[in-house]
Amino acid sequence: MKKIKIILVGKGSFIATYIYKYLKNKLSIRHVSLEKFLCMKTRTIQKFNFLCNCAVNKKYQSDNYSPKNDFDLKIINKINKINIKYIFLSSRKIYKNGKNLHENDKKQPTDNYEKNKLITEKFIKQTIPNNYIILRISNIIAPPIKNRRKVTINFIDNFFDYFSSNKIIKYKNYFKDFLSIKQFIFIFFQILKKDVVGKYNV
Repeated sequence: MKKIKIILVGKGSFIATYIYKYLKNKLSIRHVSLEKFLCMKTRTIQKFNFLCNCAVNKKYQSDNYSPKNDFDLKIINKINKINIKYIFLSSRKIYKNGKNLHENDKKQPTDNYEKNKLITEKFIKQTIPNNYIILRISNIIAPPIKNRRKVTINFIDNFFDYFSSNKIIKYKNYFKDFLSIKQFIFIFFQILKKDVVGKYNV
């Protein structure tokens, strides 16, 4: 097995921060901001065999789809002639609500973020059909990180916010699945080692 070398995009990312923390001594990682990556030269990118983007635009999360808000689109347009496998972090929320979901189950996104994820997935599969890994991930549980560049507010952030304010959270007929950050990173590492292609629920 050739040495795993990965570019991790998203300096302020919750997930990228933990991937770097837990895997930096197990493989070769270059952790960069989106701005820095977009300035990287092709000959530098070609030294790596994986690229994972964890950076996200606030408007991509909240607004209707627009190419200018899609960071993954910008990255794919930069690397589509380079032989590097792209890892796209999608969401399990794209499916109709339920448990034991399979990759081909009915898609029923309820907000713009999930709808935008599906649009980006389609673009990735069309543009680099043999060089992508799509991970549709659950709610990841880990201690919050303090970072001034952080954009995404996840379940655990909201939980601590509500807990500290003594608010009551009620979910009725709504299924949520959870994954610890250590479980996610274990799966992520195994996927890198197997060097697969396609879409996978995590």
